[in-house]
Amino acid sequence: EELGSAVSRLGTAQIDSQLVDNKPILGLFQHVDQADPTKNKLFATVNDSSNTNADIWDLDGSPAISLADDTASLKTRFLNYAGDTLRLNGTDAPKAYNSSTWITTGGVFDLGNMPTGYKYCAEFLDRIYLWGKTSTPYTLAYSGVLTAGAVSWTSGNGTVEIEPDDNGGEGTGLGKVPGYLLIFKRRAMSRWNFSSAFPEELVRIGAYSQESIVMGGGLCAFYSDSNDDAKGFYITNGGRPQPISHDTSRPIKKWVDAISSSATVAGWATDRVFAWSVGDLTVDGTSYTNVVLRYNRILNQWSVRSYPNEFKVFAHYVASGVHSNVGGDDDGNVWQLDKAATYLD
Repeated sequence: EELGSAVSRLGTAQIDSQLVDNKPILGLFQHVDQADPTKNKLFATVNDSSNTNADIWDLDGSPAISLADDTASLKTRFLNYAGDTLRLNGTDAPKAYNSSTWITTGGVFDLGNMPTGYKYCAEFLDRIYLWGKTSTPYTLAYSGVLTAGAVSWTSGNGTVEIEPDDNGGEGTGLGKVPGYLLIFKRRAMSRWNFSSAFPEELVRIGAYSQESIVMGGGLCAFYSDSNDDAKGFYITNGGRPQPISHDTSRPIKKWVDAISSSATVAGWATDRVFAWSVGDLTVDGTSYTNVVLRYNRILNQWSVRSYPNEFKVFAHYVASGVHSNVGGDDDGNVWQLDKAATYLD
């Protein structure tokens, strides 16, 4: 009796070669130069073989180190804005790539005046926002508006305190939807539209990490383990987040319940699909490795995938005018996802 026919799915294709053996990718991002696409760069951050430092590699056919000797083992976040790409890790001084070299002062981000120690960055309404500084955990910092090709941290800039309540936990990331910047803590979410202050918590549900916050189709989705009842995936248009994985009648809930409290949860999104890598899971007594949970918001449908390697970070990637998604794994490799005419892995 045939219960269902086997269906192949598009596979993964490695981009360049392995960077460093047995080291997880700590950050992944494509620098995009709108004026000259030949200057686009796909950057990947990974520790060196001795875990002494972290290096940012340029994956451009023959991978090479582009920026050397950042602090080891720190997650690296990037922001591409008005021609420059900002690099933050919460410890090292901010730097930016300007399609030619890495700079530490000036540029689009006014680097010499930019506050230091922040982990997360976002652009909203022509300003740069910074969040997640350990020594000032409630402070959201913002720049002046983009003027003459640069923002300013000495004019038009400021800060706002986001619900100085320790019950919300540490800052975990930033997201945005049309009309709002979303500010996440581990157990709380706030929103900000600049003209009206909304620093108070919208809901006592927070995001697990910056990497678990994804945006697509004018929506923001994220993974939360704020408490036992809240554990799962949520989606928001700026209002109260709606759970999309909590229905006990749907099989996906047992997969979500199996996610470890120490898992690396990282996601990516398109206009209709949200997906998260959640590590190894044991469901109904069977173990599955390197699981990715995918949600199609149009069909309101979940699916489960398993890969040869565990993805730690994801990024959008444009090559030859075609947009796709790439993932950095736990073994120093970067992979293009769902590549056309590729059915392996």
